[in-house]
Amino acid sequence: MPDANRCDLLSTIRNTDLPIEIKGQWHSNVWDAACDQLEDNYARNYRSEGRGIYLVLWFGHVPRFNPPGAREYGKPKDASEMLAAIYARSPKTSGACGPADAQQAPGRHRSSSRTQ
Repeated sequence: MPDANRCDLLSTIRNTDLPIEIKGQWHSNVWDAACDQLEDNYARNYRSEGRGIYLVLWFGHVPRFNPPGAREYGKPKDASEMLAAIYARSPKTSGACGPADAQQAPGRHRSSSRTQ
């Protein structure tokens, strides 16, 4: 990836890159980085094939480290509410900025276990 557009982590498997953008719940760009950084920049790389991971570090209610705008919009009570807030406050509603599966509601996560 060009130096001007460096993601936080990059996983490369064979000829495919998987950019990973990480934000803490307190970061001023937590609401729009999935769109503005991951989708619009890193996932557009020809080796990323439109893929990427947006990882938000969630620690719950922590004084002085709550999501920006928490006083105005309310503090998310758990990670599911934080995920729903990211979708609701995102500047876009498709691609990396919307649910990975149209049938999957915000706040419902796919299991990483393959033995279900």
